[in-house]
Amino acid sequence: LDCSCAAPVSQLINMKSVVYLVQVCNLPLFSPDVPKPYLQTTAE
Repeated sequence: LDCSCAAPVSQLINMKSVVYLVQVCNLPLFSPDVPKPYLQTTAE
């Protein structure tokens, strides 16, 4: 994952951070860098 608006990605490898990157940085929801289990959490 890479996003200029986020903290160093090496420190963000966990579920909440992935969701944060998707929501704030508008990463493609179907990006191969975003595991499906993480995407499912955005619907909760």
